[in-house]
Amino acid sequence: MVFLNAIKNKISERIANINGDSKTKTLVSNVKYSVVIKIVTVAISFLSVPLLINYLNSTQYGIWLTILTFTSWFTLFDLGLGNGLKNKLIEFITKGNMSLARKYVTTTYMSMSLICILLCIIISLFDMYIPWDKIFNVPVSLQSPVATATTLVLIFTLLSMILKLINNLLYANQQSFKVDIINFITQLTGFIALCAAKIFLKSSLVTIALVFTLSQLSVLIIINVYLFRKKFRELIPSFVDYDFALTKEVMSISGRFFFIQIAGLIMYMTDNFIIANLFGPKDVTVYNIALKYFTVLSTAWALIIVPLWPMITKAYYSNDLNWIKKTLDKLLKLLIVTIAVGVIMFFLSGIFYKIWVGRAVYIPSSVSLVILLYSCISIFATIMATFINGTGKITLQAYITGGVAVINIPLAIFFSKVLNFELIGVPLATAVCLLISSIFAFLQVKKIISVKAAGIWDK
Repeated sequence: MVFLNAIKNKISERIANINGDSKTKTLVSNVKYSVVIKIVTVAISFLSVPLLINYLNSTQYGIWLTILTFTSWFTLFDLGLGNGLKNKLIEFITKGNMSLARKYVTTTYMSMSLICILLCIIISLFDMYIPWDKIFNVPVSLQSPVATATTLVLIFTLLSMILKLINNLLYANQQSFKVDIINFITQLTGFIALCAAKIFLKSSLVTIALVFTLSQLSVLIIINVYLFRKKFRELIPSFVDYDFALTKEVMSISGRFFFIQIAGLIMYMTDNFIIANLFGPKDVTVYNIALKYFTVLSTAWALIIVPLWPMITKAYYSNDLNWIKKTLDKLLKLLIVTIAVGVIMFFLSGIFYKIWVGRAVYIPSSVSLVILLYSCISIFATIMATFINGTGKITLQAYITGGVAVINIPLAIFFSKVLNFELIGVPLATAVCLLISSIFAFLQVKKIISVKAAGIWDK
């Protein structure tokens, strides 16, 4: 947690020195509000790991992580609606067109609700015919609890997609720190529910699924009701404001984000699934312990990157390319500091793992090293993607990320099985794919801020 705070302070200090305009002040304000919340949220996440391993066991914990990964794929069915809504809301708010903003909110909410409800019905009807034991590479004896747990988490994931659209309203209003507050509340509620389950309920995947879904879903419902009644009354979805003519435009804007989300999901969210099928659930646990440790780096960066997207969009529409350029330069310098911190974390990782999870799980140093490499490249890729997404020039990004996503899984299998890299081959393949896409993104950002982008570089 000390590393997280140190990186945050450096980021705030550097960004604050760019200039004193309102965009920078808002950015720094969001970082300062978010840091304490983020630190506590990360702490809760870390404390949950040994608690879950002890409550289940190493193998069942690996299965649980694989279930979460599998169900996260269904977030693709938002079709990019959330990101599309965020960019359009910023545009409408900047122009003061709240009437059209409300129509976009209503149309997006209703489109998302229709998609998710239909999927929930389909899942409920066909769940019994799915061979979950083969999908998750688990014994037949665990098929029933795995099937029940997966169905519960799937339905929760779909319903939460509707409820989490509220986050995009907060982003569009330059209040990203409130999204961190929501995440903190849901994490804390889930952790308290998990502690209660450990004391009062028998250990099982179904129990964990119920605790996870009910605790977090109830929090999201309460938060949505509160924010729409107290903060966003002018944006409350209404059947009267639904505009079918806007549906095509909403889907068109969201479609490009959707394609990028598919590629991103393949690169970021298939590793657990690949590892489970190539090596088994226990190695999923090994991979995730190391990943969660180095995620501290990307979590610190999220403090600045998350509120940066809407601010880049606003700066771009205001033709303030100078602010965008200065911000990018500072962040790239900070990336070097982050890499140095990551190297220190690598040398301390063995000690930390022993304190954190004890002898329950052994993490080889080779796994930690590759995860560090992956984490640093991932941060660089996220920086570039944020600048491109903020400008809306995402056509090239869609092509490139789509291309590397196609080779990601075959490359992971090639590294792991053909070259005998075993477990580390999976995150290494993802790191290579991210590096390729981020290089193209870097070149595009440079062209955009120097007003030299043309053709596909400007679409």
